[in-house]
Amino acid sequence: MPAQQQAVKRCMPFFGHPIIPKFKDKYFPTLKKFNKRFFYTLLCLIISFCSFSQDGSDIRYVKTVDLNETHVGPKVQFDFYNRSFGGIKIDTVLIAVTDKSIKFVEHRDDDGFNNWFYRQYLESIDSIGNFKLRLIYSKIKALTRDEIRVINYFNLYDKNNEPLFDTPFTKQNSYRRKSIVEVLITGD
Repeated sequence: MPAQQQAVKRCMPFFGHPIIPKFKDKYFPTLKKFNKRFFYTLLCLIISFCSFSQDGSDIRYVKTVDLNETHVGPKVQFDFYNRSFGGIKIDTVLIAVTDKSIKFVEHRDDDGFNNWFYRQYLESIDSIGNFKLRLIYSKIKALTRDEIRVINYFNLYDKNNEPLFDTPFTKQNSYRRKSIVEVLITGD
C-alpha cells in the first residue's frame, strides 16, 4: 500500500475525510499543541455567558374563557379580535371615551423574549390637538358570562412619548367577551 494511502487510512477515524488532515496541517499547524484544558475552559465560559442573557417578562397571558374572579383588580390589557402577539396582526377597536367613541390601534411590543406590560397599550389613530390618547391599562371590575366590565385608564401623550397628566383619567366601560382573544395581566 502506498504511503499516501496509509496516511489517509490512519487519519480517517480522527478527521473523517482525507482532505481535512492536509487542510488542518496547512492552515492550523498549532492545532496539534492545542490544550484540552483551554478548550474546556473556553466552552464553560461560553455556556455561562449564554446563561446570563436571559429574557424577561412581567406579563401573564390568559384566554378569555379562563377569566375568573381572581383576575378582578390587577392591571390588564386586552387583545381584541385577533391574537396580536409580537405585533404580527394589529387590530383597531372603537372605545367610548367621554361622550364619543374613538378609534384605537393596538401597540404590542412583546416578542417572546422581553415582554413588559408598560410597553403594551392602545393608542388613538387620530390626534387630539398635538397629542395622542392612550389607553395605558384597564382594571377588571366585574365578570359576567358575556361581558367584562372594566375601568379604563387614559392619558394624553405628546410626540416625544411624554404624558400630559401626572395621573391618568378613568372611564368605566364594558367589552363583550367574544371580542377579546386574550388578556394580558401584569405580574407586579
